[in-house]
This record gives sequence, C-alpha cells and structure tokens, in this order.
Amino acid sequence: MHKNIVTYVLACCLIVMATSFAASAEGDVVKASDLVKMLSPQHDDSASVSGAKFRGIKLSGKKATTPQTPAPVEQARAVASAPTRPAVPSSSGARADGKPSAVLYVFFVSGTVDIADAKSWQQLDEVGKALSSNELKGVKLEIGGHTDDVGTEEYNQNLSYKRARMIYQYLNTKYGVSGLEVKGYGETMPIATNKTPEGRGKNRRVVITRLN
Repeated sequence: MHKNIVTYVLACCLIVMATSFAASAEGDVVKASDLVKMLSPQHDDSASVSGAKFRGIKLSGKKATTPQTPAPVEQARAVASAPTRPAVPSSSGARADGKPSAVLYVFFVSGTVDIADAKSWQQLDEVGKALSSNELKGVKLEIGGHTDDVGTEEYNQNLSYKRARMIYQYLNTKYGVSGLEVKGYGETMPIATNKTPEGRGKNRRVVITRLN
C-alpha cells in the first residue's frame, strides 16, 4: 500500500511538471511566414534568413496521436525521460553545404513514428501552410530526419527515414504538398555533442532543405 501511494504521488508530481512544460512552450512553434522567409529564393539576400534565431518546442509528455490519455505512471515515465526541446542554433538558416534550410523539432514517441505532443502537430501544420504557399511553389525541397547516436547506426538511419516519410505523408494528405525528397540521415550529421541530454535533444531534429 505504501509503495502504491509513493508511486501515485510521484506520477502526480511529474504530471504537474508536464503541464508546466506545455505552458512554457507557448509561442515556440516556428510560423509559416518565417519558414517561407528561410526557404524562399526571394529571401536569399535577407539577413532574416541566415541570422534568424528560432526556438523549438518543449515536450508536454502526452502522446497526441489519439484522444486517449496515458495512465499516470506511463505519463510520468514519458516526462521523466523527455528532454527539453532546444533552441535552434542561429546558424540554422543554412546547412554546412550552404543550402538554405529550416531546422524543426518534432517530437515522436520513442522508437516509433507516432507524434508525441500537440505542439508538434501545430508545427507540422505551420510547415504545411508554408510548403503549400504561393511563395514556395516550384521550389524543390527535402525533408531530412536526424537522430542522436543512441542505438545502432542502421536502426537510427531507418527510424529517421520512417519519421521523415511520416511527415511527408501528413503534409501530402492534409495540404496537398508533393514532390518532396525524403531522406533519413540517422546519426551521421550531428549539430551538437551526443554526450549530454541537451546535445542529443538538438540532434533529434527534422530539417527542411531547399535544393534549387
């Protein structure tokens, strides 16, 4: 009985933490207008593209793919293991190869292609609005999935591709976005150290890159 009470109290505390994470994430979704600026050829000479600093999203601890609410203990485990969604580095306006890109943090349930929180769905909707806009018509784009180095290289490459593919399918179904290249880079292109939780959080990302 004592053990059950302790477990329940711990779960309640972590659920409160999840609520605070979700509240602090307000305003962290990258808007469609900013994505257009980063990816549109008309904005190549704009300082707002290469110097923009965008924030990602913080994980709420809830799986938003279904209306079902996780049990308290399961929700507690999700929050305890979930990193804070990091700020995107100021150099995210272009990849190392110089191609304009937008770095986004879309959270998935660990080891799956299931979206983990409502903010991630909001982020995907902003991406859909941007990619289906007149400003980006005719622009060739790539959706690239990236992971940290937890797990084997083969596993991470496959998982990153499946997640990027899931995003493309969502954008195609809801917004009619088509013709995007889909790639999974796994752990091969880290932008931060994989030795810390914060670094691994930055490496788990989705990058939309303009190819022309």
